[in-house]
Amino acid sequence: YSGTTNDLLVSTSLIDNDNKYIITKGELQKIVTKTGISKNNVISYRTGTNKGKERGFLSFEGALAPASLFLKLYFENKSKDNIEEFIRDSISYWKNYFDKYFKENEKMLKEFLKEGNNFNIFTGDFTESAGSDLESKIVESGIYNCLIHEKKNFSHGRFINYEHLSQKKNIYFKQKTTSLYEKKLLEYLGKDQNLIIESRYDGILCEYDLLTSSQYLIYYISNFLNIDISKPTYNEDAMKIYFYKGEL
Repeated sequence: YSGTTNDLLVSTSLIDNDNKYIITKGELQKIVTKTGISKNNVISYRTGTNKGKERGFLSFEGALAPASLFLKLYFENKSKDNIEEFIRDSISYWKNYFDKYFKENEKMLKEFLKEGNNFNIFTGDFTESAGSDLESKIVESGIYNCLIHEKKNFSHGRFINYEHLSQKKNIYFKQKTTSLYEKKLLEYLGKDQNLIIESRYDGILCEYDLLTSSQYLIYYISNFLNIDISKPTYNEDAMKIYFYKGEL
């Protein structure tokens, strides 16, 4: 698991430490002392020039850094080269993509991104990481609410609730290849307000690529609304459950 929050430590307390691996930015010795887990089972992305913590509930590095380590393992197992080039290209592509998109679609986005809106996030087929990450960031920023729909599960009745919504605003993640079912689904959603985010890749590469896209999407949303999403407003009583460190 990633990090050393109390929730993770308590929920895995019955698992032998030899079978636990931690991916973290924390200092190695502090992690070993806190958890009792061998340093050989601690994978750190901390560097001498990369020690600071990210502010607030929202973590960009905490999403991409562990994913990059798993992507490296995938590249090695598939005997692929140039993982650094792939990551740099993904970061550059989505930065440029959303920079251009938000400039060229300002009028539409003013309506689409009104505060208090509810969004439907469509995910599946190697887009789950991006969908879950974006949903978490949207909800924890406090600016929107949203529902996640797995694309095929949507056909099993979730469309009933959807059809009764007063506003149908959708964020749709997809890989490069479009299945026959997905074509039908996109046709069904076509009359509504859709932000379709399509990777240039399929499979695992799409999974990582779209996770990168979700970081830039929430960043550009926050800039567009002129708010700091790392500083959401909340009642101080909420911190009692945020900092709770007892049994789950």
